[in-house]
Amino acid sequence: MVRLESLGRSDRRDWTRNRDAGSHGVELSAGRGRRWIARVAAFVVLVSAVLGAAVVRDAPGTAVPPSKRPMIVYYAPGHETEVSRLHASTVGQQSVVTVKNDSAIRQVTFYLDEPAASGNVYAVDRKAPFVLARKGGQGKRAFTLGNHTLQADLELRNGRHARLKIAYSVALSLEIPSTVAASDLQRSIESMAPGPVLVHPPPGTASFGVDGGLVLKRAGVMLQGAQVAGTIDFDPGSDGSSFVGGSAHGFGIFGADDITIRGSSFDGQGLVKDSQIWDEPAGAAPDRFKIIGNTFQNFYIGEGSDVHSQAIFVGYSTDGLIEGNRFTNNGTTSHIFLSWFGTEADPAESYPRNICIRDNTFGPTHGAFSAVNLRREIPLSSGISVDPSNVLQRGVGLLSDDRFARSC
Repeated sequence: MVRLESLGRSDRRDWTRNRDAGSHGVELSAGRGRRWIARVAAFVVLVSAVLGAAVVRDAPGTAVPPSKRPMIVYYAPGHETEVSRLHASTVGQQSVVTVKNDSAIRQVTFYLDEPAASGNVYAVDRKAPFVLARKGGQGKRAFTLGNHTLQADLELRNGRHARLKIAYSVALSLEIPSTVAASDLQRSIESMAPGPVLVHPPPGTASFGVDGGLVLKRAGVMLQGAQVAGTIDFDPGSDGSSFVGGSAHGFGIFGADDITIRGSSFDGQGLVKDSQIWDEPAGAAPDRFKIIGNTFQNFYIGEGSDVHSQAIFVGYSTDGLIEGNRFTNNGTTSHIFLSWFGTEADPAESYPRNICIRDNTFGPTHGAFSAVNLRREIPLSSGISVDPSNVLQRGVGLLSDDRFARSC
């Protein structure tokens, strides 16, 4: 773990439905007649791959509460009470992975980075607490940098089995104290050894402050719980990076691919006109961005309508998802504006393509008539879709061009 010690100050800088598909499986030994029915009714285990948790039913129609179900979790060393589900998480190399709610479990067999039907055992733990070994069979390592899949076969005390399957990734860990200057944080990130980087607050702390705007140029950086006093920009080279559970005055995605912005709060404060997505350098469009479950408010400049403003400006880009966000008091133009604008800025070529906008809640705008506005030069063949699942509040219209109202 790398801890940032030097905290100076720096000048401020201006600035699909991808829901995991769940598969449920049941592993029950078969019997015959009434005995079999009684056993099934007494204890049925359903496995949820999405949540990495087993759903236990101990009588017809009676389910064990989620808080009591076995699940695979992780925590920082010495912080056993501060656990998080491992599925879809990025963890540091020193993390501990274990099975929570293990009272009904006799033994756990782990399979690391193996196909679903594989018999190649990574490790077996026969005594609670059931902890994933750092070194196991087939010469594999559960905490090497990168992406992993983990299956756990749970042998229950009643003889039945349940299998959990999850995905997770491992990154270098950069722990940040309460506040850090943006320039110091950028230098620390760029000076770390090669590999993905998880930037996070200390255990037991939900967030850390960043004094000034932040620019990422390194690939595979996850900023977790960063409260940025400025904007957060993903510049060329920052492919695969993410901003999770934080806040900022806005963001920019410029030519970087596979950027994820999730569960964060963005407030333009009447000083920032938009968050921007477009190509950089010219023609290098950002691909596969995901903006999921965030809030956007107060993106405009002053009180006049003479400044083109919106919460999100989608320029030249491809294969983007804007899902489950909440918008209020944004824009003299709209909450979301799609245009051919970008570094290339060619109306015949540099318009966004295959953008899905769904399940968002659009509240009042800052004077605009529609929640989503598109430049007329954008053809219907662009693949832009504004799904009927979007929710409108207080008389806001959905679209400036109804041709793009279609499911995605």
